[in-house]
Amino acid sequence: AQLLSDDYGKDLTSVNILLKKQQLLENQMDVREKEVEGLKSQALALSQEDSNTVEVDGKLRSVEGKFTDLRAPLRERCGKLLASKEEHQFNRDLEDEIVS
Repeated sequence: AQLLSDDYGKDLTSVNILLKKQQLLENQMDVREKEVEGLKSQALALSQEDSNTVEVDGKLRSVEGKFTDLRAPLRERCGKLLASKEEHQFNRDLEDEIVS
């Protein structure tokens, strides 16, 4: 749900909060990526023990595909949040210049 949100912050503070949440999601994805790598190792070990690994290979490909499908929206959201931060930072800097 967070990946599909169109909330990119209403001001610099809210953007920074969203970026911290984004970083937490990315950290969780990194942990899951290591788990997927572990699954690959287990699948390889199984394939060396048993020649009938079609089901295991299919499930592994499915997990890898789902994992890959999550990466793209995560990167896209990060890019939009960074652009939003840049915009809000520019507006704040501009306001500071006008006031001073």
